[in-house]
Amino acid sequence: MIAKIFDVFFLLFLFVAHRLIRCATSSLGQELVARHGTTQDRKAPGMSWVPWIMIGGIRDKEAERHLIRQLCSRYLKPRPSECKMYGFEPTEDI
Repeated sequence: MIAKIFDVFFLLFLFVAHRLIRCATSSLGQELVARHGTTQDRKAPGMSWVPWIMIGGIRDKEAERHLIRQLCSRYLKPRPSECKMYGFEPTEDI
């Protein structure tokens, strides 16, 4: 039974991977990458690596290394229960 499920998921993966590769190597794929690059240059000039995380239009270097911790400490108000694992007490009503 598990082998059958694995086979189905593997075939689905191959199908999706084939479609992604076909798109990426097509003229449409190249156009989409070019458009993304233009948008990236406009929003984050000088970006040299990813992830390049911007919150509220401002780059947050700390979020690039510790996204969840940074979200819990600075941005999520009230804090969800998932923040507890990073040492922040949840403040959301449950």
